[in-house]
Amino acid sequence: MSVDDILEHIDQAMPVEGVTFSGGEPFVQASGLVDLAGAVRDRGLSVMAFTGFELEELTTPDQRRLLELLDIVVTGRFVASLKRTDLRWRGSSNQTVHFRSERYRGDVEGDAAAVEVTLDGRGGVRVTGFPTASLLVRIRVGMTQ
Repeated sequence: MSVDDILEHIDQAMPVEGVTFSGGEPFVQASGLVDLAGAVRDRGLSVMAFTGFELEELTTPDQRRLLELLDIVVTGRFVASLKRTDLRWRGSSNQTVHFRSERYRGDVEGDAAAVEVTLDGRGGVRVTGFPTASLLVRIRVGMTQ
């Protein structure tokens, strides 16, 4: 998709707080995401990314430019044996949250995992973040009642 096509989807989804780049390793496609991240920031939205890389591994000019446009980046490869569901923005305890701007820096009281539940108005539910198994069960039970 082109940057303009993606921005059109974002504009149609408003109001949203921000955009998160994850999966399909964002920093491998940093050159394409730099323009998108800049346009998202121009809209006053936040930009977050998850990467399996560590900060010191992000060395290309495009990767460094993308880092400068992020509010938050979570670094480190997900390790199943270190999986945790009680960590904010992280799936395993070896991962690190880096605040790249002041936007969310004050929002780190404690380390509670964040979960977002979105209802689409047609009976559909989307859960993002790091929900516990018991929360997912409660959502499923609530949907059948």
